[in-house]
Amino acid sequence: MTRSTKRLLIFGLIGLVLLVAVVVALGAVFSGDGPSTSVETAAAQTRTITQVVTASGRIEPATEVTISPDVSGEIIELTVKEGDDVVAGQVLARIRPDLYAAQIDQLSAGVQQSEAGVGQASAGVAQAEANVAQAEAGLARAEQDFARVRQLFERGLVARSEYETAQVAVRTQTAGVRAAQAAVASSRAGVGQARYGVTGARARLAEVQNQIGRTTVTAPMSGTVSMLDVELGERVVGTSQMAGTPMMRIARLEAMELVVDVNENDVVNVSVGDTARVEVDAFTDRPLHGIVTEIAQSARGAGGAVPTGATSVTTFQVRVRVETSAASAAVGGALSPEVAARPDPSVRLRPGMNGTVDIFTRSVRGVAAVPLGAVTVRDLNAVRRDTASAGGRRSRRSASSGTGGSGAGGGTPAVGTPEPEDIKKVVFVIRDGKAQMVPVETGLDDRTWVEIRRGLRAGDIVVTGPYGTVSRTLMPGENVRISNDREKTD
Repeated sequence: MTRSTKRLLIFGLIGLVLLVAVVVALGAVFSGDGPSTSVETAAAQTRTITQVVTASGRIEPATEVTISPDVSGEIIELTVKEGDDVVAGQVLARIRPDLYAAQIDQLSAGVQQSEAGVGQASAGVAQAEANVAQAEAGLARAEQDFARVRQLFERGLVARSEYETAQVAVRTQTAGVRAAQAAVASSRAGVGQARYGVTGARARLAEVQNQIGRTTVTAPMSGTVSMLDVELGERVVGTSQMAGTPMMRIARLEAMELVVDVNENDVVNVSVGDTARVEVDAFTDRPLHGIVTEIAQSARGAGGAVPTGATSVTTFQVRVRVETSAASAAVGGALSPEVAARPDPSVRLRPGMNGTVDIFTRSVRGVAAVPLGAVTVRDLNAVRRDTASAGGRRSRRSASSGTGGSGAGGGTPAVGTPEPEDIKKVVFVIRDGKAQMVPVETGLDDRTWVEIRRGLRAGDIVVTGPYGTVSRTLMPGENVRISNDREKTD
């Protein structure tokens, strides 16, 4: 065989291979089996789906009180520092009592003066009563004289002027008795007023004595000094005059809460008593157990203010009690009840720490579920139009080759006729190497898997990615090529 013959044979073989490739490609095009799309898949599974509400916030003590003085003055003694443990009734600070001691002396003198006034008023009553007795005796004598003169006057033994003089004397003595009685009433009123003065003076004295007692500030409950805002020698304002100077805070650090703001769309799913998983930024390797203890009834806007506009973000404050026991902090393994209830010394929460909570709300068991990325939203009318257009192009290619046909998608709407959107949730199921679009009804989701109430069953292979392919470009009937391990479904 000559060299030219070998060359012709090689070129012939190359040409034959190219011809076969072209024929295969044209066959795939005219048969409708175009190029395939690479996709990722997963199998629908029977799972338990628990809805999760996630929010972030700060750690706060479940019980915390602010200590403000009842009286104003200079701090002359400060017995605690921040972080100290205190018990109820323990002395925390003392305020200079000199001013109140001087007021006590002054008011004590006032009480004595008021009591002396009561004595004087009582003596006045006794004098007024003596005057009444004297006036009544004079009236009795005048009445006797008048009776004797009247008898004589009736016999004509005395003149009329003497009779009238005796009569006037009776009237004068009667007026004197009435005046003396009025003086007694007035004196008795003076005694009552003096006694009221004594009562008022004693009340003012007791008030100042109470204030001097309040110059000693004590702890209202047992706990830890979580914040100290004053120094020795600083002057403070008492709550009896205005809001008062916050001196310190006492908190029970063994009972801590994570306070979070939950969006109004999520708070309706949260209930008191729901369990939660708490992650504190300072202890990222120690997820803690939590329980919802309180849900605010009034909404809060941005920055904690009451929302006023329709565009403001509306949230509700939710309090989650954080359990720092050994049981909640344990990664795994069984613990005895005694050990489970024992505080975990490695987890010491402090007020102000940042944290995130996953609140577990509703849960369903034994339902069909798919990965969250498998569910997308499509306009079914637009999909039908696109499918019909693609089917028409295939039909025209078939007609030109003599096979006939009128299009797989049916007729299209008249030009210019608007067609409403038909938005549905769908998943793409792999059947015979093609992607079939299936409308579905979804339920709860746990941010990874979503419940499928209608449209699928466990075991169906669904397309989960890439995201752009699932959400926009993948069409019903399109050839697909699975690029992941089908057995890896989680």
